Amino acid sequence: MVPPYLHFWAKISGSTLEMFGENMTVSGTNISSPRYSVNIKRGCDAFQPSILLVAAVLASPVLAWTKLPGLVFGLLVLMVMNLVRVVSLFYIGIHFSAETFDIMHHDVWQLTFILLAILAWALWALWAADKTASRQHAKS
Repeated sequence: MVPPYLHFWAKISGSTLEMFGENMTVSGTNISSPRYSVNIKRGCDAFQPSILLVAAVLASPVLAWTKLPGLVFGLLVLMVMNLVRVVSLFYIGIHFSAETFDIMHHDVWQLTFILLAILAWALWALWAADKTASRQHAKS
């Protein structure tokens, strides 16, 4: 399952970079242009933060019907942000040093994704708790 998933991210990222005027080639998990190349590997796919979000939503003690919007919204946010991450890393690689790329890749974006997963869950949890409380109040 992993290689097709990573290839999917490479294709989407390459297509997005082409919309910004880059001449991209996608081969497997590698996206490259004459200016720079990036290889999408495990950990660069937002999979772990997505699993964190899914586990948190499913474990939350709220009505089952309120979980689906949390999963859909949260996963969409993480997917869009992962695309932003890959595109930004491509341009960071072009315009900055390898050290800056590594800091952004390993430190800033990793932490950002964990915080995004927690934030998406927290916002959904507030909404779901309100819906659950409203529904319970309406029954009484």
